[in-house]
Amino acid sequence: ASPVPTKDFVTISIDNADVSGDVKLSLYDSKGVSIKSQTAFDTANIRIDMRELPSGIYLLQTKIGDKRGTISIVKN
Repeated sequence: ASPVPTKDFVTISIDNADVSGDVKLSLYDSKGVSIKSQTAFDTANIRIDMRELPSGIYLLQTKIGDKRGTISIVKN
């Protein structure tokens, strides 16, 4: 998948009927260092604030139960 470009916020929705529960989000920089983490209690319209982060490439890891996903983000 192509990286998601942003300048300030990234909004994601997880539209999978097979998943339920809290969404654990972890944001990593290009070196694999954990930048921030948060828990969302709804899978629709999860918003990640990236305004204070420097430009670069980031990986957002999502985890719901035993299901995981990763999204590439390019901060301009």
